[in-house]
Amino acid sequence: GVLAAKGEYVMFVDGDDWLDPKCVEVVLNFAVVHAADITAYKAYIDNHADLPQTRINNIYRFVNAFPFMLAPENEGSTLLRACFLDGSFSFSLWNKLVRSDVAKRAFADIADGSFPKANDLYAMFHILRHAHTCAGCDFHGYHYCFDRGMTGHNAMSKELFSTHCESHLVYEAL
Repeated sequence: GVLAAKGEYVMFVDGDDWLDPKCVEVVLNFAVVHAADITAYKAYIDNHADLPQTRINNIYRFVNAFPFMLAPENEGSTLLRACFLDGSFSFSLWNKLVRSDVAKRAFADIADGSFPKANDLYAMFHILRHAHTCAGCDFHGYHYCFDRGMTGHNAMSKELFSTHCESHLVYEAL
């Protein structure tokens, strides 16, 4: 899909989640004004499993962007370091808007294969290799439906455990 995209930006949405009706407009305007290769924005965590609030708060801390602007020339580090080592923003793909040219270069580097777990991490690693700037938009535009997909379970079936074990495929591909 990314390689076939015709627009100036691409946005990622998981099939079990949804966007605020104003999300695209607000985040796109922010990205243009800040000339950002990547724009991260905030998410609501929709708790579909009645999980403890402490667990939901941990997800909020992981995914929610805050107003920031990162560029290697003014941060003294790469965006890869800022994301994966410093924790300045999350590697979740689903609350990001990415300039198409950056995303296309990144996805051209991604190996063919099935990556049922940790595919966000894999894609963001490649996107961050090609991006120069990342900005955080203080707008709650994404609704992450916790416990509808791979996350949020208190118990794990053999099938789900097997899928989690396939995270090593991302490591091998990188």
